Amino acid sequence: MSTFATNTSSTSLLGGLSSSVSGMIEAIVQYRQYRKTISELNKLSFKELEDLGLTRGTIKSVAMEAVYGV
Repeated sequence: MSTFATNTSSTSLLGGLSSSVSGMIEAIVQYRQYRKTISELNKLSFKELEDLGLTRGTIKSVAMEAVYGV
C-alpha cells in the first residue's frame, strides 16, 4: 500500500470518527436543552402555563418540538 493510500485511509477514518463524535456531542447538548426546557416549564404555575396555551400534559411534547423540531 502506498503512503498516499494510507494517508487517505487515515484521513477518511479520522473524518468519520470526528463526525461521529460531533454527532454525539450535538445529541448530548440537545438532550440537556430538552431537559432544561421541561424543568423550566414545570416551574411555571398553572395560570402561567394557561397564559402560554399549555398544560402540564403538553410540556414534554412542547419541549420536544422546541429542541428537536419534532
